[in-house]
Amino acid sequence: MRNGLFAFLCVFNAFISVHTARAADKLELKSGDHIAIIGNTLADRMQHSGWLEAMIQSKFPDLNLTFRNLGFSGDELTVRLRSQDFGTPDEWLKKEKAGVIFAMFGFNESFKELAGLEQFKKDLENFIKNTQSQDYSGNGSPRLVLFSPIALEKHSDPNFPDPTEGNQRLNYYVQAMAEVAKANNVQFVDLFSASEKAYASSKQPLTINSIHLKDDGYKALAPAMFQGLFKDQPPKVEGASFEKLPLPSSIRMKNFSIVTALSMVSMFTVAALTSSSMVLKIGTPCCARWICATSKLKIGTSASGQLPKEQTWR
Repeated sequence: MRNGLFAFLCVFNAFISVHTARAADKLELKSGDHIAIIGNTLADRMQHSGWLEAMIQSKFPDLNLTFRNLGFSGDELTVRLRSQDFGTPDEWLKKEKAGVIFAMFGFNESFKELAGLEQFKKDLENFIKNTQSQDYSGNGSPRLVLFSPIALEKHSDPNFPDPTEGNQRLNYYVQAMAEVAKANNVQFVDLFSASEKAYASSKQPLTINSIHLKDDGYKALAPAMFQGLFKDQPPKVEGASFEKLPLPSSIRMKNFSIVTALSMVSMFTVAALTSSSMVLKIGTPCCARWICATSKLKIGTSASGQLPKEQTWR
């Protein structure tokens, strides 16, 4: 009897472990989800290129999703330089009611090379456990997705160094991220390999300096990001049919309008810009990627009829 019960428990535990691991392989979105993008410059510059967000909104037009770009250049897992009284990362994620988090770290940490690898793994595990212990949205623990750093590109400009050594260093950290993610049943998207493939197939550089993606770079990587998230074929971004949709242009408008507004007001001024299509509220202290939290944009039906009549882009 005891042996039979023990065998049953072993099988049951194995089933639960496999089920949990599989659950982390694919992101499941829910109606009304708030998706927060956090991390270093890879995340920060996504506010200038709306390709991934456009794909997700196009694929799930009825879920009423909200995106918030909280990325900040130079961010690391344990280093987030901000103005005094700016608020902690947890406070901002709670403010934005984040139910889904796309986390992009590892590039800046990689400069510590092999000597810093074990500490990075510990910091990443602590980050995962802290994030999973939170309830930012009021609906339970957030669904966390880790994105690896992209590879360095061998740029056509001879002023940029050969990326071979840097990519070797980065690869150690990418592999470490994959290991920690697997051990904690967290979804992991490998952008290092995806970016290497994108560089090899592109006739033009996809980065501005071997490190930071251009808009074409984000466009080239968006399908791999989408497929890594949902294990499904992404909407096509090639051709005029997709680019004529209001999706990418509206998302850029949402973010660029904030940056433009910042150039017109003092960093410590409170302003409100209102038009027939957009309401922006700007507060202090402020950065473009944080102010996205209060911007809203409404657009009408697309030419292809793929969008609801009144879709609100948040």
